[in-house]
Amino acid sequence: VKPQGSLLELFDWDDSRLWRRCPADLSGTTAGWAMLDHPEFGPLLRPKGSVLCVRPLEPLCVAAAEGRDEDLQRFLAQGLDANVRNADGLSPLML
Repeated sequence: VKPQGSLLELFDWDDSRLWRRCPADLSGTTAGWAMLDHPEFGPLLRPKGSVLCVRPLEPLCVAAAEGRDEDLQRFLAQGLDANVRNADGLSPLML
């Protein structure tokens, strides 16, 4: 458990795109999963420096901002809308 406001490295997405893989221990040898947005409680994790927004993160925008080409290709192949906007009003192409 990390205190509120701590940084948490996230990588990989689950198939639902609601969870991200993260280190589960200080050594980084064990991985766990962190939920980004809870349907009842709202936003749980947000990228450092991003505008706090109550609507769920757009995985395509997150992948573009992180420069994760493999995720971008996979999400587009799965039919995600390439014209979505993040909380700042930016599309994946603008990121």
